[in-house]
Amino acid sequence: MKQRSFLAYYANIADIQSTRLKDALTQINKLIPLSAAVLANLPADKLAFLDMLTTRFGKLQDIIGSKIFPIILNLLEEDAVAFIDKLNKLEKLGYIEDANWWIELREIRNKIAHDYPDNHDLICSHISVVIVKAAELIEFWQKLKTKIARL
Repeated sequence: MKQRSFLAYYANIADIQSTRLKDALTQINKLIPLSAAVLANLPADKLAFLDMLTTRFGKLQDIIGSKIFPIILNLLEEDAVAFIDKLNKLEKLGYIEDANWWIELREIRNKIAHDYPDNHDLICSHISVVIVKAAELIEFWQKLKTKIARL
């Protein structure tokens, strides 16, 4: 029962992160196309949405990967030590469609965690990727919620 309580708690946190990520995407889409020149001249209130986008993307990806996935596997009585093994089991069980997709999200999260405030080209490149992957992550979370409700 304790695992189910933790799962409900983390699912609630993921919902909050997902909602905030969706809000950030809405605001960022108003800035598209984003270029290095545009980025260099963005006012602070608009830059805050970029920070919100990257932060919420990272937090949602992290809470699902580091908290929710292990609980799902625990509830299903599936053992896996290495993270890639956990992803492969989740793929086999139908909780994720592609383990490599999740690894890609994790790599993107790691890239955006490094701060290069003076490299506008790199930031734009990362933001472009995050915009696409954030929408995918939000959609994934909605589907995963449905699946974990049946556990």
